[in-house]
Amino acid sequence: MKTLIRVQDQDGRGMFQAGTNNREASVYKIDELSELAYRHNDLPTRREDSVIWNYLTTELEDIWHEWEAGRHPYRFAFKSITQFEKWVKRHEVPILKKHGYRVVKVTVRDFDYVESEYQAIFDSYQVQSMEDITELFID
Repeated sequence: MKTLIRVQDQDGRGMFQAGTNNREASVYKIDELSELAYRHNDLPTRREDSVIWNYLTTELEDIWHEWEAGRHPYRFAFKSITQFEKWVKRHEVPILKKHGYRVVKVTVRDFDYVESEYQAIFDSYQVQSMEDITELFID
């Protein structure tokens, strides 16, 4: 089993996921989180991350059209709490919470996720457990 860390809203959308046009809480739209949004630009996109890109285009070739349309079960996550704390500062967690986001610990089987140097991607339909750990990061 592998434990990953993810920030998502009540609908399971990640903090950097564009979502629908009426989504008001995107991290890029929250002024107080402009530094977090800026740091996100230092992470490679799925196309720039060769491990993730290879997995998506080779192993999951049959769902690629679904991915492009935004209808897919795969979600991005931090590989560990240490990595999460490198990218998301403690003072930003209460702001995320105020805008409807939660920090969750996701447990997946070893074959239901792929990890690169930068991030992990997992099949949200195969999650073994999910626990809200937001309060661990609020002083």
